[in-house]
Amino acid sequence: MTNIQVEIPDSLYRSAREMAEREGVPLEQLCSLALAQALGAWISQSNIVHKGAKPVSREDFLAVMKKVPHNPPGPGDEIL
Repeated sequence: MTNIQVEIPDSLYRSAREMAEREGVPLEQLCSLALAQALGAWISQSNIVHKGAKPVSREDFLAVMKKVPHNPPGPGDEIL
């Protein structure tokens, strides 16, 4: 394990301390879990954005758009 020292707002510290007490876990464990969850979500989002999206030419975009049917909006989808 690695120890780190960080500065956080007092209000965030109080909230984390209160939650750790309610959950019956050490503050360090709560902070470690919260960081792991936040990083996991951040990494997942980053992977979706960076690996899922590929550059597309304007011509390719327009070719796909031509395949979209020109139907009137369904009930409730009209622009008012």
